[in-house]
Amino acid sequence: MANKTLELALRIVAEATGKQNLEQLVAELRNIEQSADDAAPATDQLGQNLDETAQAAKQTARTYSCL
Repeated sequence: MANKTLELALRIVAEATGKQNLEQLVAELRNIEQSADDAAPATDQLGQNLDETAQAAKQTARTYSCL
C-alpha cells in the first residue's frame, strides 16, 4: 500500500511541477511526510477534543430533554 501511495505521489508531483529530478522529488516527499508526522500529535489531540465535545453535547441534550 505504501509503495502504491509513494508511486502515486511521485507521479502527481512530477506532473504538477514538471520536475524530472527523481532525487529532488523524493526529498520533497520526505519533507511532506515529516510535516505530517509533526502534525500527527496535534491532529490526535484535536480528535480527542472533538470526541469530548461531542460527549458533552450529548449529555447536555439529555439534561435539557428531561426538563
